[in-house]
Amino acid sequence: LYLSLLFLSPFTPAAGLWVALLMALLLAGLEAVSIGGTDNIFVPIGTWFMLYKAAGKHLFELSFQSISLITIAILLPLINRRARTFRTRPMVIFILIGFAVWALGSLEWLIPVLSCLLMYNTLCKNCEPLPCDLTARRLMRPFYPSLIILFLANALWTFDFWFAPFIVATASATTLCIESRFLSDPKHTALAGKKAVSALLLPPIISLLLCLPMQGVAVLKIMPLVLLLCMAAALSYRLLKRTNTHAFPGAYIITIHTSAAALLYAGLQALNLVKPLTPFTWMEVFR
Repeated sequence: LYLSLLFLSPFTPAAGLWVALLMALLLAGLEAVSIGGTDNIFVPIGTWFMLYKAAGKHLFELSFQSISLITIAILLPLINRRARTFRTRPMVIFILIGFAVWALGSLEWLIPVLSCLLMYNTLCKNCEPLPCDLTARRLMRPFYPSLIILFLANALWTFDFWFAPFIVATASATTLCIESRFLSDPKHTALAGKKAVSALLLPPIISLLLCLPMQGVAVLKIMPLVLLLCMAAALSYRLLKRTNTHAFPGAYIITIHTSAAALLYAGLQALNLVKPLTPFTWMEVFR
């Protein structure tokens, strides 16, 4: 890969080395988690996209992104090491999601994802082991809204407008994943009663509190609304699971609830009922 970039591209030897390292790591991750031959689609598209984006970047940014990916690839498995809630394949997917959020957003955008992994591991480590490993598709579904929001923020350059809905989407997805894990526990001994309600509210609380040093008291002002949306999503999800309704596709029930919570918050922002947060992005440094 490096030789191809060295002789067939305009990259300098140093830049080509960092681009080759970044592409090798990302493409290896895509190959590892691709389902049913989908790597034949995503790998060529991913290769073209990375080369296209890398062509306009400085050497410092290329090295920064490569080192960031390596750091995330080490940090997330360390967080998962004690609880071991995720096995290798889901962990690779989480690393790819984390790097996408880091690269397209910033540390502030990555905080909800890290708190998601931390809260899920902490609260679900006492659940009965799953009969089989989570598939890539099943793990990705709850985070479709978060990823779409991130892509929209980049495409429309509206980071301020979409940052808070991103937190809502990620926190509610975490809450519903924990709720789903509790309901699937055959012994139902992981958490119960008031303790379960408190645990389900921890993901949004932790996500917002971790943003406090960078966002200030603004996150405290939106916390009641975010908690209300996450609680409503959890109660609606539990009600639908108990009634066994077929109103929603079962596989996408978490995705639908997460999308509804994020869109409702975005709608309140559009009506100027809630002030948007102002996140920091890497683009402000590199461009």
